[in-house]
Amino acid sequence: MRRKARWIVACMIVAGSIAVRMLATCAADEHVVAIEADVIYTMTGEPLTGGVVIIRDGRIEAVGEQLAIPLGSQRLRVATLMPGFIDASSAAGIAGGSAEQTSEVTPEMNILPTLDWLSRDFLTAVDEGTTTLHILPGTANVFAGGSCIVKSAGNPGERVLVDRAGSVVAVCSDPTAGNSSRSRPDSIYVRQPTNRMGVIWIIRARLREAQITSPSSQRTVRMESLQKLLSGDEPMFAVSRAGHDIQSVLTLRKEFGFQPIIVGGEEAYRVLEELAREEIPVIYQGMTSGAVRGPEGTSLFWNLPGQCEELGVVFCLAGGRLLDQARFAVRFGASERAALEAITITPAQLLNIDNRVGTIAAGKDADLVGLDGPPLEATTQIEWTMVNGRHVIINR
Repeated sequence: MRRKARWIVACMIVAGSIAVRMLATCAADEHVVAIEADVIYTMTGEPLTGGVVIIRDGRIEAVGEQLAIPLGSQRLRVATLMPGFIDASSAAGIAGGSAEQTSEVTPEMNILPTLDWLSRDFLTAVDEGTTTLHILPGTANVFAGGSCIVKSAGNPGERVLVDRAGSVVAVCSDPTAGNSSRSRPDSIYVRQPTNRMGVIWIIRARLREAQITSPSSQRTVRMESLQKLLSGDEPMFAVSRAGHDIQSVLTLRKEFGFQPIIVGGEEAYRVLEELAREEIPVIYQGMTSGAVRGPEGTSLFWNLPGQCEELGVVFCLAGGRLLDQARFAVRFGASERAALEAITITPAQLLNIDNRVGTIAAGKDADLVGLDGPPLEATTQIEWTMVNGRHVIINR
């Protein structure tokens, strides 16, 4: 009887072990997705025709025209497959106001802790095919603070790509809005700057102070943030729309040597040759406006992306509705390749996250967009968006 009992127990243990292995195999298979597409825009070369993308545990495992699909994997079929779009300038999810206004200089402030991960802004981004967002603080201050880079969907703990991507500086009229220096000091708006000249004075004064501060002296977090700009350890996202403000950025760069990236750039066409010569990229938001004039009364020129491409100025499109912007850019002179790169690989490279996103390649995050036709056709619709390998259904 004892031998029989032992034999039964042994069989139960073996059966249990086999069951555990089977469950583990099933669990692994549940995380394997195979996407078959008529056309795949990998953004690393020419589009693939009739290709397959294999995804395992949220990462792209393989891409090719003739790949064996793993047994038991989830299969998806789509006409066109693209990398998830990257919005290089966004204010999505910022809760409690977009700017710190108690001081004109707050480079040490980080925007990441203010994000509301349940904000409808992120749902809108997913609906538009945007999987990665570079979120900038508001520009009520001259030195506005640090930006961050996040995914548009997923668990909050998994969504942060970069907690501080760079320092945002408002080289525009935004910090002057509502300020006055000629009344009683009973409001935070009784402060500098009150005009564009004051904006430049604050930038120059604070950077000069950071230049002459000895490393051995007692330094504040604020001073360290400014010195990172001067040393090139952190890029400067200069929010500048008017031509003369962009020229001011170029002048300040020659004086202090920081590495600027122009954000906004509606009138970049006025200084485009100098931007090309200095190899300064532009995160262009002019395509988001339906008006003749842009913010601050800037004069819009619809073929700026085409001119940037012609002169070799690196540019990307930002500000939401990225696929529509790419279509608009092509209509007004940009090439199809440059327009699609401006919402995928180019912003990934500018933000130094191209090791994770921006292309469809082995080892990259499985951030993908499925479309029912050619991406630049006006009638083409987004069927679904995938973030970190999770398939998000878009209802239309």
